[in-house]
Amino acid sequence: MKTKEKFVRYANEVMKQGIEECKGRIFQVIGANGPVIVLPPSFAEEIRNDHRLSFTGVIDHNFFPSYPGLEIFNPIGTGNDILQEVVRKNLTLALDGMTPVLSSEMKLAMSKLLPATGDWTPLKFFHVAPQLTARLSGRAFLGESLCRNDEWLNVSIKYTIDSFFAVRALRYWPPVLRPLVHRFLPEMRVVRSEVTTARRIIEAEVASRRRARFEAEMAGAPLKSTDAIGWFDDVAGDRAYDIVQEQMMLSVAAIHTTSVTLMALLYDLADHPAQADAVRAEIVRVLREDGGWQKNSLYRMKLLDSCMKESQRLHTVGALAMNRRVEEAMTLSDGTHLPKGACLGIPTLAMKSNEKWGPDAEEFVGDRFLRLRQQPGSGNRWQFISTSADHMGFGYGRQACPGRFFASNQIKIAIVHLLLNYDWSKGKDYFKKWNMLYPVDNSIADDFASAQATKVSLLEALNGLPPIEEHNVSLVSSDDELLPETDLEGLTCRIKTLYEGPSKCDCCINWVETYPEDVRTAIEEDAETKRQALIVRMKKNHGDGGNPLVLDSVVVQSPLLKELLGEVFAGYNGITTSLKKLVFKAPFRAFYYRWERLVEAVKRLPEGDSAAHAQLLYTTLKAELKDTLAETKDLLANGVITYNYLWTVFEPGTEVFANEDGHDRFLKVDSCEYKEEEGSKFLEVLVKYVDWDGTRFGYASDRLKLWAFPGTKALSSLRVFPAKYHPALDLIKEAVLERGRKFRDLSGVHYKAYCGIVQWWKDYRLIKRHVDGRVMIDAASHATFVPLEALQLSPLDDTSLAPSLDVVDADTHTNPPNDNNVIQGQQSLHPNSPPGMLPPGMLLPPWAQPKRSLTKDQQCVSNADDLAPQHLLLCSHLFRGYSLKIKQWVELFVSDVREIRWNDDAFPNLMLPAGYKKLILSFVQSQVANKAMFDDLIEGKGQGMIMLLAGSPGVGKTLTAEAVADNLRRPLYVVGAGELGENAMHVEHQMSMMLDVAAKWDAVLLVDECDVFLEQRSMHDLARNRVVAVFLRLLEYYRGILFMTTNRAEAIDPAFQSRIHLSIHYPALDVAAKAHIWKRLVENSKHESVMEEKDFESLAQLDMNGRQIKNAVKTAQLLACKDDVPLNEEHIRTVLLVAQGTGEVFKSHSDQKIGKFVMGFGVLGGLLSVAAFGISKVLGFWP
Repeated sequence: MKTKEKFVRYANEVMKQGIEECKGRIFQVIGANGPVIVLPPSFAEEIRNDHRLSFTGVIDHNFFPSYPGLEIFNPIGTGNDILQEVVRKNLTLALDGMTPVLSSEMKLAMSKLLPATGDWTPLKFFHVAPQLTARLSGRAFLGESLCRNDEWLNVSIKYTIDSFFAVRALRYWPPVLRPLVHRFLPEMRVVRSEVTTARRIIEAEVASRRRARFEAEMAGAPLKSTDAIGWFDDVAGDRAYDIVQEQMMLSVAAIHTTSVTLMALLYDLADHPAQADAVRAEIVRVLREDGGWQKNSLYRMKLLDSCMKESQRLHTVGALAMNRRVEEAMTLSDGTHLPKGACLGIPTLAMKSNEKWGPDAEEFVGDRFLRLRQQPGSGNRWQFISTSADHMGFGYGRQACPGRFFASNQIKIAIVHLLLNYDWSKGKDYFKKWNMLYPVDNSIADDFASAQATKVSLLEALNGLPPIEEHNVSLVSSDDELLPETDLEGLTCRIKTLYEGPSKCDCCINWVETYPEDVRTAIEEDAETKRQALIVRMKKNHGDGGNPLVLDSVVVQSPLLKELLGEVFAGYNGITTSLKKLVFKAPFRAFYYRWERLVEAVKRLPEGDSAAHAQLLYTTLKAELKDTLAETKDLLANGVITYNYLWTVFEPGTEVFANEDGHDRFLKVDSCEYKEEEGSKFLEVLVKYVDWDGTRFGYASDRLKLWAFPGTKALSSLRVFPAKYHPALDLIKEAVLERGRKFRDLSGVHYKAYCGIVQWWKDYRLIKRHVDGRVMIDAASHATFVPLEALQLSPLDDTSLAPSLDVVDADTHTNPPNDNNVIQGQQSLHPNSPPGMLPPGMLLPPWAQPKRSLTKDQQCVSNADDLAPQHLLLCSHLFRGYSLKIKQWVELFVSDVREIRWNDDAFPNLMLPAGYKKLILSFVQSQVANKAMFDDLIEGKGQGMIMLLAGSPGVGKTLTAEAVADNLRRPLYVVGAGELGENAMHVEHQMSMMLDVAAKWDAVLLVDECDVFLEQRSMHDLARNRVVAVFLRLLEYYRGILFMTTNRAEAIDPAFQSRIHLSIHYPALDVAAKAHIWKRLVENSKHESVMEEKDFESLAQLDMNGRQIKNAVKTAQLLACKDDVPLNEEHIRTVLLVAQGTGEVFKSHSDQKIGKFVMGFGVLGGLLSVAAFGISKVLGFWP
C-alpha cells in the first residue's frame, strides 16, 4: 500500500506508531497531500498564537480552492474576514434567541426523518444525522424556507461528502498536472454541478430577500436580519463577496463536523444507558425549572455538556489538530528548524491517552469534565466549547474554530429531542423504554409532550469515522405510561443518612453512604473544648525549613474577648460580636494594623476574667507578630522599608501620595495584596479617589503596582507611599487642593481650551498625544461613546473606605487564599487584569478596575458645593471628554485645561460678499433666539436649522462654520462622512449618537464633504440607498445648527432640497480676495516678514484657492526659519516653483487640473521635497 494511501486509511495507527517510536520527539509522516511535521502536545502553547503559522494556509494547500467546484473553500483559504465576522459577531450573538427556533425545527425534522413504529426498528443513523444537522444549520444560515427545501438539503449534504472525494482524487495527481486534470476528473465534474445547483437556489433566495429589504427601507420600515443571508450583507457593506461560497462553506463545516460529533455522542450514550438516563433526568429538570427554553437553559445542562466533551475527546474528527502551514521560516524552542511552506500538526491521540485523565482515560466517563468544572476556579475551563492544550477538539489558540458555540447549541438541542422522545439501544441489549406521552410542563408541551411512541432500531453504516466501529443502535419509546424518576423526588417516606467520605476537592464535602470506621466526635465539638476562651490551631509547615508546625488560625469563643475586639476593630466591616465563635486566620495583618489599639485596650481592663482572657489573646498574637513589629519599627524609624514588609505601611484607610506622569495625587488605601505575574512579583495596592461620572461624585478605584526590590528602599522613593512621609507635604497638598477645586467647578459639561497631553485606551494600550485645541469636558457622554471605560462609583461616605475583616462563625469549605500574604478580609473586588501588557507602575485601564454601583439608599453627591475639603484632596487629576481637534474621546489632565480665547476676527475676515455674511449671521442668530418657535406638525421634527455650503475647495466653507461657532460662543463639532460608516445600521447608530451629543453640547455641527449622502440615489446601489434613507430621517429630528459642505451641488438628491433651510453657493475667489488672504495669513504668522502690498497683489494673480494659499505660506515659513531670515516673496515663489514642478510632472500624464491639484495639496504634503530643496541650496547644488 502506498504511504499516502496508508495515511488516508489508517491515520491514527500511523500516528500511534510515530508517538511510540519517537517517544515525545518531533517526527514526520507522509500525509494525504505531502509531508506533515508532527509535534508533541508540549508544543501547543508555543505555536497556538504564532503569526508565522497559518491555518488558512493549510486549507489552501489541502483543498485546492482555486479550482472550480472547490472554490467553496475560498472563504477560509484566502483568510476572508467576512465569514469570520458573521460567525463571531452575528451567529454567536444570536444564539440565545435562536434556541426555541431550532428546537421547533428539530421537532419538525424528527417527524419527517425518524420512523414511527411500535417495535424496535433498524435505522441507518448515518443517513439521518447529516439531514438533521443540515436542517438545523440551514435554519440559522438560510432561513425557514430553504432549510426545508429538499433540493437544497440534498445538494448541501451531497456536496459535503463529494467535495472530500474530489479533493482526494486531486491529491493523487502530481501538482504540475492538477491544473489540467481537474477539468476531466469525474469527482470534480460532480462538485462543479452541485455548486451550480446551489448557486441557482441561493441566488434566487438572496435576490428575493434584497428586493424585500429595499422596499421595506424605502417605506421607512427597514427589516432586521435574522439569518446569515442578511448578516453577510450587513457585515460586508461595500466589500465584494460571493454569498454562495460563504453559505456553502458554512454548510460544509456544520454538516461535516456536527453530524460526526452527534453520531459519536449518540453511540456513547447507547453504550452507557445509566449516563443516558442521568442526562435525560438533567434535561427534564432544567426545562421544568426554567418553564421551557430560557436564555441559559442549554448552559445549565452541564452533564450533557460534559458527555459531549468526553465523546469528542475519544472520537476526534481527524488524526491531527492545530493544523498549520509555516508562512515564514522559524525555529522552535528545542532548536527544530521549520522551513517555509512546511505543514504541521499535533496528534489528537494525545487527547485520548493524556495521563491527566487518569487510569480510565481510554473509557467513556460522561461526568469526567463535570467533575473537573466543579473544582475551584475551573467553572468555565472544561466546557464543550473551551479549548486547551489538553483538549483540542476545536483547535487551540487564536485560530480555534469560531463556530463551536453554534455547534454546541445545535448538538445539545438535537440530543435533547432525541433523548426525550426515544430510548437508545445498541445491538440486541434493549434498555428500559422511555415514555414522553405526558407534558413535562405546560409551557414546553408543544416541544416535547406530544411525541408519538415509536420503536426504532438504528443500524449505523458509516465508513470513514475512524474511532467508531459499526454498531447496531436502536431507539425506542414505550406505550407504557411510566412516570420519570424526577417526578418521584421526595415522595418516599424514609430518611437517608450520608457520611463524609474521602476528600475529592478543596471546596466541598464528599458525601457517601458508608459509615466511617474511624469516626469520632470532632474535637472542637467536645464539651471540654467548647468551654475554652481560645482555640489555637496549628498545622504542618509545608514550607522550607523552620518549625514543623505553624499557626493556622485562632478561634475566639470567649464572649468577653468579643466585646474587646469590637472596640479594637471599630470602623472595620465584617466583625459581629454575637457570633458563637470568631475565627481569625494567619497572618493576622488586621491585628498588626490595630496592634497599639489592642495593647491599650488590654491595659485599660481591670483585674478579672476579661483581663485574663485578653492577656491570653495578646500573648498568642504577640508570639506570632513580634518579629514583624520589631523589624518594621526599626525600618520605619529610618524612613525605609523592605519588600517583604511593604504591606505594613498600607493599612486600609491610609492616605497615600503618588505621582502619575508628573501629576501629584492623594489617594486612600482600600487593600493590598502580594501577587505574581509572568514570573515578576509585586504588591498591588488598591486605592480609592474621588471622581465624577457625569451625574454624581463618588469613589472610584485604581490599582497600583509596587514591583519587588532587593534590600531596603526609602519610602519617599516609592511610586506610592504614605503621605506623611512626603518631605513637602503641606505645599503639595495646597496645590492638589486647588486642582480639586478646579475639578469640582468643571464637573458637568464645559467647552474649554486645552494644551497638553491627552490619553485614551486602545487594544489594552494607553495612547498618549499632545493636543493644542478646543475640548468638551463631558464625562457622561464619554461613558456613552466609550462604555467599557464607564466609571462605577461607590458612595462618598465612610462605609466605602471602611476595611473588612474576614471573620467567620465556623469553618466552611471555601476557596483557600492565594498565599499567606493576602490581607485577611480584604477581598479582591476586581476582575483579572489584562495579561502582562502594562509596564511597572502603570495604572490599569478602567474596564479592568473594580466596579461597584450605587444603590438608591446609598449616599451620593451630585452637587459640587457638597464636596468636603477631604474629598477635594482626593479628586481625580483627569477629566473625561472629547478633543474637537483630533476627534477622539480622551482623558484630559485637569491642570492643562484653559479658558478659550475667542477668534472674533474670523467672521469679518471671511472672503464672502457682504450680503452672504449678513444672511448667514442673521439666519443662525434668529434660529438661536427663536428656536422654540419653529416646529413641525409632528412633535420633535423641524426644530433644527440645516445649511448647505457648496463651492469648490478652498473658498471658505469650513471657515464659515468655524467663524459662526466662535461668534455664537459654541463648540464646532466636525464629523467627516467617513466616520459614519458604510452600512445603514452603522450610520444610524453613529449619527444618532453624534446628533444627540451635538444637541447636548448646543454645538454647531459640521458634516464635512458629505457628497456621498447628498448625491442622487439609484436602483442599482441598494446599500448606499439604505445609508441615504437613514441620513435623511435623522436630519429631520436634529434640534441644533447643522452645516453640510459639498463640492458637487449639482448632484444633490431632490429629497435633500426640502430638508435644507438655506443653501449658499460660494463663488471662486477674485483677485482682491486672494490678495487679502495672502496679506492676512502673512501678517498673522509668528514669523517676521518683509513682504509689501505689491507682493500680495502679485501673488493674487495666481490661480489658487484659500487652502492652497495657507499651505504655501506655512511651507514658506519653514524655509524662512531654516535660513533664519524674515519671510519674503522669494520664499513663497520657491515653494510654488517646487509645487508647480510637481504639478508639471503630472500634467504631462494627465491634464492641467491635476497639476493644479498637486500644486495646492502637494505643497504641505510634499514638505520632503521642499526640505530636499533647502538642503541642496545649502550644499550649493541649487543656484
